[in-house]
Amino acid sequence: MRHALRVEPATGAYTPPLYVNELWSLRSGMPRLNASTGPLNLTVSLAPTSLVKWQLGMQMTQSLEMQAQTQPRCGPRCGPRCTAETSP
Repeated sequence: MRHALRVEPATGAYTPPLYVNELWSLRSGMPRLNASTGPLNLTVSLAPTSLVKWQLGMQMTQSLEMQAQTQPRCGPRCGPRCTAETSP
């Protein structure tokens, strides 16, 4: 968490981190883009989140990244589907 927060030592003020939540973004829901794809809409949502929720999301992302190192077919973008497919 410390690497994500930039704290001003003199005042203790910090810059709020920008966290892109890709945890639940599954590849199956992402269309492929190529030259034949027409114009697309881009929607960006900004919202505050609690420190606990942010930490939990970062921990889950790091855990999935570590699992991806041991199971090459699984990655952080697989999310819960990967976990469900590989659970006993």
